[in-house]
Amino acid sequence: MEKILKRLLDAEQRAEKIIASANAQHDEIIKQARNEAGAIESSFADQAAEIRKTHIDQAEARAEQAIIELERRYQEYQISLRFCAEEQETQALEAAFAEFITYQES
Repeated sequence: MEKILKRLLDAEQRAEKIIASANAQHDEIIKQARNEAGAIESSFADQAAEIRKTHIDQAEARAEQAIIELERRYQEYQISLRFCAEEQETQALEAAFAEFITYQES
């Protein structure tokens, strides 16, 4: 009977060692997984910041191009307005002179 109890006690001790080893492995796996998740999260944050910066840079470049295009169009519009104003001024002066001449003749 004593041999059976000793074998059971030895089996229980071996089982406890196996359980302790399994728990240690479990804890190590969780620790590694947390470390890997932290590294991946950090990498993702860095990539997200870089992607955000790239998009902002592209948006700023497009905005600058739009501003340049709007300024070009504004200058063309100003030139067109000046031309029309000069033409209107010429027509107004001709009409005024014609009226003046007609008035002088009468």
